[in-house]
Amino acid sequence: MYTMPCLRPAKKPTIASKMTMIFIAIIGLIFSLSNSVLARNGETPQQQQKQLLGLLACQSDQLKCILDYTYQNTDAIEDQRWKDQTLRDLVMRYADAGYAPSALPIIPQINNPDTRSMAIRAAGMGLAKHSTAASRDSDTAYFTALKALANDIAHDGAREIAFTYIAMGETYAGQDEAATQTAMGMKNGALRNKALAESAEIQAERGDQNKAMESISHIDDPAFKDKAYTITAAIFIKGQKYDEALFMASHIENPYKQSKILLNLSAAQINMRDSETK
Repeated sequence: MYTMPCLRPAKKPTIASKMTMIFIAIIGLIFSLSNSVLARNGETPQQQQKQLLGLLACQSDQLKCILDYTYQNTDAIEDQRWKDQTLRDLVMRYADAGYAPSALPIIPQINNPDTRSMAIRAAGMGLAKHSTAASRDSDTAYFTALKALANDIAHDGAREIAFTYIAMGETYAGQDEAATQTAMGMKNGALRNKALAESAEIQAERGDQNKAMESISHIDDPAFKDKAYTITAAIFIKGQKYDEALFMASHIENPYKQSKILLNLSAAQINMRDSETK
């Protein structure tokens, strides 16, 4: 007669074993999520680690290395607005650090027209900081490239503003004739006058009365021209160039604005005279 084997009842899992199983499951979930995050945009964890090692290969004072690494990783920025802003700031940093040519290929990758215009401004101003007599030819080629990039901006307003910024950069770089040509080629009258006035202000800041006068002479709006004379006169007063300030003030047609500048000129000289007698 066959006897059934005695089967022991299965042990119920203890609370401790249940907690262990839950803990293992949580660890597995975290590991899975971590790999998912690291593998975003098709990148494997190994690729992410390689990028991290690439950054650590840079010294803290190796700006080009750090900027190059930052540029390589902009594709990982999913929000287009944030990506555009990052690319704009990269253009600024490259140009300010003396690597302006590295900024040019970045500009067309910016989608927003206004942000691209601001990037062109940063590129031109940054180059001007490092301009010398010896770099004049290469600077000219650089500004020519910026103009081509500005022409590619589809939005009319942003495109004209970009040319305003280019004219400012050219003036800062001492390329006054080129700046005038850039401004005069603009279709928007208000922005054209603004570009000419900005050039005049930059020229006044460096003490060049003749160049400032020449820039203002191309402004075709009387009120805008008066404003330009007023601002440049104020700049000359601040720089204690009182003869130049008086000359600019003599061209202001608005009697109130002219009176205000002349009073400011008088006050500046009285203060200077008082300080000398103390």
